[in-house]
Amino acid sequence: MRFRRSLTIKQMTAVSAVALVTISLFIVIQLFHFVHQRREDYARQLENIAYSVRQPLTEAVLQGEVQRAEDILNTLLPVGFLSRADVLLPGEFQTLHADFPTERPVPGWIARVFKLPIRIAVPLYSPPQTQNTTPLANLVLQADSYRMFQFIVSTFSTLLATYLLLALILSIAVTWCINRLMVHPLRDIIAELQNLPPDAIPRHPLTLPEWHQDDELGALVRSYNRNQQLLEQSLVSVEKRYDLAGKNDFLMQLQQRLSENTPLSLMVVGVGPVLGTQDDVRHTLVEQLKSAIALCEDPILLACLGNDEFAMLRATLPAEQEQNWAQNIVLQFNKPFAIIGQSPLAVGVGIVHLVPPLPGEKKLEALLLSQAQFAMQIALHERKMVFISSYRDAEILLNE
Repeated sequence: MRFRRSLTIKQMTAVSAVALVTISLFIVIQLFHFVHQRREDYARQLENIAYSVRQPLTEAVLQGEVQRAEDILNTLLPVGFLSRADVLLPGEFQTLHADFPTERPVPGWIARVFKLPIRIAVPLYSPPQTQNTTPLANLVLQADSYRMFQFIVSTFSTLLATYLLLALILSIAVTWCINRLMVHPLRDIIAELQNLPPDAIPRHPLTLPEWHQDDELGALVRSYNRNQQLLEQSLVSVEKRYDLAGKNDFLMQLQQRLSENTPLSLMVVGVGPVLGTQDDVRHTLVEQLKSAIALCEDPILLACLGNDEFAMLRATLPAEQEQNWAQNIVLQFNKPFAIIGQSPLAVGVGIVHLVPPLPGEKKLEALLLSQAQFAMQIALHERKMVFISSYRDAEILLNE
């Protein structure tokens, strides 16, 4: 399975970028820490060297023995990290110095950042020394800046190599873990969906990946499967769900009954769309409607025309009985909701009396059903009950 930009590449790039920023910060902090420690170490060593030659050098300066003083300074030549040893008179006037080789240059920005060179000055006093004694001269010792520069480069290289290796190991480890935890299960889900035939997509539940029952990926799969179940239920027609005849079957039965030339009553009952489209409410309405029909002695054909419309076909009753039966249907609909204290549903009833002889119009049954539905819509809108004496004449009565 190929992707233009896989999650593996994206997360590895993100991890590497974060690792590089973090590594750079750590390298800078540790580099300055190590350089500071080396500066303190050099400063202590310079002080120890200065105090070791301070007494004989002071005597040579007091006695004016220049050669002896230079010899004392030259004894410091073997000290590898020294680059300068001078005796300065007050006013920074150089009188004596050791013959150290020329110091190799250091980049200027390195010297500014790390404050190079490292230098100390030790005063030389003539005995006896008092609190206000002015020093005869100052012994100035300076560490080799190039040697310090080499230490900085070496330390930086070691830190960089170490942390880059650590970042590589961490990136590979994190990538492997994320691949196992996220990428591979997602690819399995993608492959499972891509291999499905088109007719199986609405009904196929995803396989819940192992080790993901209690995390976000498991929640995603469960949510998808739940939505698929709801989609499958919504694709099932209402008439099949409640074991009712559909509109087409009802029209066929109506056409057959019309051919018998017997008086009939065609009733359409509609419920307000807000509550009527709720599945639990619709189920209650269907059960109540079946209960009301079961109380009748005459056979009644019941069908579902949609989510909130039902049609009934029965033998014609007298007008008063027809009205009472329609009112009983409305009361039966609202009976469960009245028990629990809910507001009654908006129910509209449209009735068409089919009295022979009827004209032999083409698709007469569909026209009659449309008129009954239209009457029901008027009743639902005006909260009235609609009776139609024929398929052409209509009479509106209050629903009392």
